[in-house]
Amino acid sequence: MDSLGSTVHTRSGNAYSRHPTCLPAHVREIRKPFAPDHYNAERTLGGIRINLASYIPAGAIVEVSIEVCGRTERFRGTVHCIRSAGRRFEMAIRLTDPEQAFHARMVEQACQIEAYRRRASRREGRTLGIEQAASRWIAAHARRFARAWERPARLLAR
Repeated sequence: MDSLGSTVHTRSGNAYSRHPTCLPAHVREIRKPFAPDHYNAERTLGGIRINLASYIPAGAIVEVSIEVCGRTERFRGTVHCIRSAGRRFEMAIRLTDPEQAFHARMVEQACQIEAYRRRASRREGRTLGIEQAASRWIAAHARRFARAWERPARLLAR
């Protein structure tokens, strides 16, 4: 598996970075869906894909909570789409607010580094410190991670 996780780009240019499954994410519905025409017309600044046990309909406004680096981080987005993945659901959460998108990007980068640290520690048979893991991950994956999140922003600037 790719150390970055996979990023999917839709035809509209939306980028959805896959959240590492080894780090639990909790999603809470804040507001019921708008009419489909409304949420499909929203501009996006990227987003994340999360694997969940419960179904939340497309168009719903959600709050995502992720425990990372000893803190619970939260950000909001709109469910762009959801599909069945066995007994679970894979949800793409669209981020349209610049502050929320920036916060989500930083949280997801920390998650990717922590997931990399755990895999590298298992592979090498020793505990890898967070600083060392961050240095390695940044050298190997930061440019591609940044491009995945910057593409939608570039499309908006047109």
